[in-house]
Amino acid sequence: MKIRVNFGNFDLHGLHLTDDSLPRNMAIRCFFLCILLLPGFVSGQMHRIEGRNYSTFTQRTKSPAAETDRIKPEYRKNPDAGLMPFNGPPCINCTELTDRRDAESRYFVENGTNGKHYFQQKSYGAINYKDSSGWWREINYRLSPSSGKGEFSAVHQPTPFYIDMNRRMMSATVKGEALYFNMNLELLHRDFQGIETSLGVADWSDYTAGDDGIYVRNFYSGIDAVFALKQGELETSFVLHHRLNLAGGYLVMRQQLNIPAGFTVEQDAATSAYGSHSDIYILNGQRQPYFTVEKSYAFSGGDHPEQVSLGSSLENNRLDVFTPVSFLNDPGTQYPVIIDPVITTQNFIPIAGIAGTKYGAVCWTNSCDYFVSVPTPANTTITNVYSSFEYFAGGACFAEDGGFSIEYLSCHYPAAAPGVITCAFPVTNFNCGIVNLTLLPEFGTCLPAPQCASFNMDFTLHFFRCNHDMSNTCGAACVRASQPWIMVVEGHDLELNYTSPVQQICEGSSITVVAQPQYGVGPYTFAWSPAGPNNDTISVSPVTNTTYTVTVTDACGTTFSGTSTVNVTPRNNPGFTISPNPVCVNQPVTLTGNGLAAATDYDWVVPGS
Repeated sequence: MKIRVNFGNFDLHGLHLTDDSLPRNMAIRCFFLCILLLPGFVSGQMHRIEGRNYSTFTQRTKSPAAETDRIKPEYRKNPDAGLMPFNGPPCINCTELTDRRDAESRYFVENGTNGKHYFQQKSYGAINYKDSSGWWREINYRLSPSSGKGEFSAVHQPTPFYIDMNRRMMSATVKGEALYFNMNLELLHRDFQGIETSLGVADWSDYTAGDDGIYVRNFYSGIDAVFALKQGELETSFVLHHRLNLAGGYLVMRQQLNIPAGFTVEQDAATSAYGSHSDIYILNGQRQPYFTVEKSYAFSGGDHPEQVSLGSSLENNRLDVFTPVSFLNDPGTQYPVIIDPVITTQNFIPIAGIAGTKYGAVCWTNSCDYFVSVPTPANTTITNVYSSFEYFAGGACFAEDGGFSIEYLSCHYPAAAPGVITCAFPVTNFNCGIVNLTLLPEFGTCLPAPQCASFNMDFTLHFFRCNHDMSNTCGAACVRASQPWIMVVEGHDLELNYTSPVQQICEGSSITVVAQPQYGVGPYTFAWSPAGPNNDTISVSPVTNTTYTVTVTDACGTTFSGTSTVNVTPRNNPGFTISPNPVCVNQPVTLTGNGLAAATDYDWVVPGS
């Protein structure tokens, strides 16, 4: 069962969302990578839960002051100024120039390059939000401690979330309207006569908290509760580690909701006393859905996991989700069992533009297409392109039913068959994609030639859906974006790749001094001081220690200077006299060194001695 928080307009019956308001290594995020290492899909579900940080709160990296000085002074009061964002930084040793932010843009420079090595980031869907003071802040789902013990919040996003472990409740706020949930959260048994028996008193005390949420061990004996955050969502999961001593009927997960005044609930008619397997909409007075309780599932463990559709109902602010005991007691059901999480999500990603996928009877032939134009600075060489995108397959759709590809000019990513990023597993409630700004080597042959004028690089995302949900419109009910699509272009202004290191020569000798420029826009000209020819290599014969300065100018008029030093060892041998002179054969002579140094400072070398 999932609760979704919505923005914008919504066509309730067509499930069509519209908008009114709004380390660079290969990394495919697809939980099948974990399943390959662990038996069964539920192992992947367990890894999705346990592989996250529920114990520590991470601090963001602070940039050196010399680099943050590049931020315009009037923007340095932004609370994010000088801090690297948690989500999607394209480089490690970098500084973000937060004065260049908007809802969908970030700009980074590598430290120590004088701003000449840059990363321009552009997204389809917001990655920043404007706070109450007017600053563009990073959308950051991570949990952090609040003022009181046991109180936590994730407020750096358009819909803030709060967790109060003392009062045992949580909330999400959309446009000033707060939904309170997980109140009086409990598990109970309802038999076929409708008699309900509590599993006991829930124990919230044994918990740890970290960036990704809160993990409560033995919420009930042998049952853990997990409250996990991602961008725009808070997910509540129950993990049953062994069979329960129940006979017939249903295991009921129950909680109280506090729905905003004037809001109404709309859902499909219940197919039984145990709810219906359908979405539930919580609508404001204009019938705009702010929150959605999505279809619920349970998953068994083992090498052949079973997915069970669960009924749910929301009446009088009481939300019940029903798991059949017959499934829990079936000898074929392996543990642990995951009761499909309650997910509270601000579903702003589809509303920001990625409306979803389009059905194709033949896989990867029919797509919803989205476009991002990344502006590049003037006078640069483009060297690399990176991307991040992730989709979520839920409900009737499996991970293998979704897929996407990216195009730039004639270049296509991924080039390898089947030509899409997908997770080829028949499992639902699954995230799949490329994260951590994956390098797209396939685009290397399409990178534009260096040029002086600024220009846009136009990329296309093709978002596909195979099987199930045969609607030919772009919809998000089955396969949808779970994070914004991000493109990053890496480039360089004019730099000096190499200058000759310090060299040593004897007086009267010659040596070459070399300067090798790169990036910017060729051809290059060279101005040397002391004067030298317009060339990257000059031959010099200094009589004293000399530092040569070269200023390189590219075709756009951009300049870059470097130095190289040549140290000269002078001819300082004082000579000597011979006495007597002339001299006869076998006659002794005296060699007397000239100069004023002490006798011990002379080093004589006599041939044949």
